[in-house]
Amino acid sequence: MLKIRSSKKFFPLIFSLISIGILALIISGIKKTGYHITYSATASMPRGFYLIIPTKKIARHDIVEFIPPSNVRDLIKEQHWTPDSGLIIKYVFAIPKDHVCIKNQIVWVNGKKVSHVYKSYAKNKPLPQARICNKLKENQYLLLSTKSDRSFDSRYFGVVSLQEILGRAVPIFTYNTN
Repeated sequence: MLKIRSSKKFFPLIFSLISIGILALIISGIKKTGYHITYSATASMPRGFYLIIPTKKIARHDIVEFIPPSNVRDLIKEQHWTPDSGLIIKYVFAIPKDHVCIKNQIVWVNGKKVSHVYKSYAKNKPLPQARICNKLKENQYLLLSTKSDRSFDSRYFGVVSLQEILGRAVPIFTYNTN
């Protein structure tokens, strides 16, 4: 009788360990296909969890996760503007063949004013200034935030290539802190 009682006592623990093991195998399998879950903690996008779906087809207004261009990675890390992964989530504002122009500290897409461009993020702390005024080429995208006018995005580092985009970000659970 003593053996039966002690095995029943450990059943929840054994069941939990098996469940965690199965979940770990499933997550590992999903990650190998390029799918993953990420958390966005910055104020420039809705905070929360996103499912990243690998894709080669990006549309205007999609949310995407991408690797920032190499010319701004050091600045991003110094300022802690991204998580440790260094990956960023933003909205797609312009797609190939759209006309994008940054002039007079304004971003224009197809002749429409989209956003303001700031010269610095703090006193004596200049921001890089992207120089764009042409139609986007195939596989080029302009990525911006709609939630924060002070977002660090394509206004400062320029267009992002399809090769730097890891996938579409589908909100799973997001919230606003305002």
